[in-house]
Amino acid sequence: MEDQTDDNIMDSEEGKKDVVARMGSQADQKTNKKRDRDDASGSGALAAIKNNAALLQAQDEDGDGDDEPAPKKIKMSEMDQKLAQSYNKFASLKIANLQDILRWNKAPTTGKKDFLLIRVIDGDSRGRLPKCPSCIQGKLKVNDDGTKVVCTGFFNEESGGYEKCFMEMDLDKVDR
Repeated sequence: MEDQTDDNIMDSEEGKKDVVARMGSQADQKTNKKRDRDDASGSGALAAIKNNAALLQAQDEDGDGDDEPAPKKIKMSEMDQKLAQSYNKFASLKIANLQDILRWNKAPTTGKKDFLLIRVIDGDSRGRLPKCPSCIQGKLKVNDDGTKVVCTGFFNEESGGYEKCFMEMDLDKVDR
């Protein structure tokens, strides 16, 4: 096979190594961009719950009576403990199972697994979300970053159109 590049970079071993090194750095950049996009799309909220779940599981496993020094006890709020326990309970479920749980709780069932998992964990630890207190008819849902509860509106059969609602509040302030 002959080198058809303008600068004949593939003729020498050093040139080949340079091309391979550049290809690797471009692949790393694409991976980093995907990871940054995933963090921005909600897995950051789930990351804190995952970390707490790992810490909680490590604390539970430490009570086995061996002579190893115990890891430092981490203080977590009661809600963080509930969220971590819920994560441990539901993280291994498949998307279809998570959607079944959400359907049963009359919650939205669309989105990636991380978003579904956030909604299931919230429902298990805090309870089912009620109808929107602002527009009375809309469904509340946990937004994709897992920090707020939002209502986007409802279909009004009398007018035959969609009524928008812009209600948004913190997760802990919703009466359940």
